[in-house]
Amino acid sequence: MSTTRFLWLIVYRVRDANRAAKVRDWARFQGRVLRPGVCETWATQSGLRQALLDVSYHLSPEDQVYVYRICADCREDCRFYGVDPPGAPEAAIIF
Repeated sequence: MSTTRFLWLIVYRVRDANRAAKVRDWARFQGRVLRPGVCETWATQSGLRQALLDVSYHLSPEDQVYVYRICADCREDCRFYGVDPPGAPEAAIIF
């Protein structure tokens, strides 16, 4: 099981207001919300798979979720403008 974490960009569009609120809460828990309907998170492939399974219970066939993995090379080529730069992977300290 790989412990390598990748940066993922998740874009979602949920048509029902009640379902959308649940997905927004899920997105806040997963990572950093960049704007409504867009969040970034650092996760392993299996961790992301589990997170998407969790959120799928709140989705309907008319809803859309897109997941993009941002590889290290692509991340280096990204340009950012503004006051809040993209997040870095969190460091975990276990005693």
